[in-house]
Amino acid sequence: MAGTDFSRQMSTGQHHSGFTRSKLFFARFHIDLSLFLLLLILCGSGLLILYSASGQGGAMVQKQGIHYLIGLLYY
Repeated sequence: MAGTDFSRQMSTGQHHSGFTRSKLFFARFHIDLSLFLLLLILCGSGLLILYSASGQGGAMVQKQGIHYLIGLLYY
């Protein structure tokens, strides 16, 4: 068994569901899906806290949300 080589090949004839396709997307860019979802939840809760702390002003929350998007797209 020590001399046996294994190779992985992608099948070309199978259709993938949307869920499998999304897994392939995250795997292609080496992104851990659970950590990415946790990051989005943390950012969303941060925006809610900022909205509450700023006297429910939308301008500051919108500015911070844009900064979040720029950071996520830049990464």
